[in-house]
Amino acid sequence: MKKGDLENRQFPRIAATLPIYISPEFLGETVDFSETGFKFILQKPLLLSKARARIELSPNNGIETEFKVIWNKHLVQDGKFTYGACFIRLKEKDIEDLRGAVIQSQLNAFVNDIGDAEIKRVTEQYFNKDIKKYITEVARLSQIAPSDSLDKNTVLNLKKVNDDIVASGEKIILNIVQKNIRKKIKHAFRSLVGPWAYKSLIMKRGFEKPRGYPGDYKMLEIIYDKEPFSTGFGKYFDLYFLNNPYAEAVRKRKDKTAELLVNSINKHGASSINILNLACGSCREIRDVLSSDKLRYKGVINFGLVDHDEEALSFTKQALEIFRKDNIKFSYFQENILKFYDHSQHYEKLFGKQDLVYSIGLVDYFPDRMLKEMILFCLGLLDKRGKLLLTIKDIDRDPFAPLPPGWYCDWEFVPRNEQDIINLIKSLKVDIAMETILDESGKIVFIEIIKN
Repeated sequence: MKKGDLENRQFPRIAATLPIYISPEFLGETVDFSETGFKFILQKPLLLSKARARIELSPNNGIETEFKVIWNKHLVQDGKFTYGACFIRLKEKDIEDLRGAVIQSQLNAFVNDIGDAEIKRVTEQYFNKDIKKYITEVARLSQIAPSDSLDKNTVLNLKKVNDDIVASGEKIILNIVQKNIRKKIKHAFRSLVGPWAYKSLIMKRGFEKPRGYPGDYKMLEIIYDKEPFSTGFGKYFDLYFLNNPYAEAVRKRKDKTAELLVNSINKHGASSINILNLACGSCREIRDVLSSDKLRYKGVINFGLVDHDEEALSFTKQALEIFRKDNIKFSYFQENILKFYDHSQHYEKLFGKQDLVYSIGLVDYFPDRMLKEMILFCLGLLDKRGKLLLTIKDIDRDPFAPLPPGWYCDWEFVPRNEQDIINLIKSLKVDIAMETILDESGKIVFIEIIKN
């Protein structure tokens, strides 16, 4: 599966070399095919623009259909001729057979590597029955959905079938020990659903990760804005992504972060406050803080903004420039947080002592070892009575929420609950006071750590 290809297709396409018989005398082989058309190779030129053919899908199954040639090319070096064609008036049974062949092709890539016979049987049933039914329904919805507006029933129906198919798939992979098999199942799933899901420019960006990582600054801005902008059927998948429980939680997380920042700044007694934002992204919460009528602090606010993504920092610098005043200052650092632990003294000198260090979202991607090192580094940056503010997506509060991002966009979070993060911090054996706060979504836990 090539990133960027799937959203341009109407149906899943597979590479397959199958015998093809074209009346009256041509014998060739397919290169690939989908429900709408196929590419094939012949030893001599086909002089007809329309013809009838039989494609052997398996030794016991084939389809007979009319087709129309769309394009052709002479492969001079091979002495062969290649053609691209579309099917004409396929029967419903032929469509079902083609759909089954496409699904089986994806399944064949990994199913024999599943050692447990029962899990193998369930996986085959999931693809051949559940996903086949899902594709049929999504294809139907894509045909009846109005392209110039959003139909409420289509939005609801798509949400239901999407939720059901990822929930069913998750039940299967939870019983599979081999990580590579779990990845292959999700890869096959995305290959099959991509022609519809990635018509959504939002879903497509989530999958392709053009900045090299999930949840980049532009994706967060899209989630914050909550506005679908794809065309046609893609906007229905836009809405599905934007209405995911974790997307809603990200919006609420931003609001709660802004609220906690305002409270911390207002309570600060000194004439200046230093705030460091690690993996700052678009800094939407800082814009909300500086736009808030609840911000009463009259001292100097020094914001330090750290991100390894040059484009994110450039965007943030432009967005925050209108807020720059004599008492509101911004410093930008293009730095990779993964280097902090090995060069802690350098970065402690670079950033200076901080009254508040915070990061939202970063913790969800860090395994325990890296997270412990990150927390210890941040505590080293804090001035006396300084505060560290972190957030986690609590897996226990909505176990379903991470499934759609994981299945459609290959977003994987480190699963933790509130007690997990509390135990991890306590294991550091440092002199701190700690408090947890729940945001309005009920899915995000804020952890405030105060240095004693």
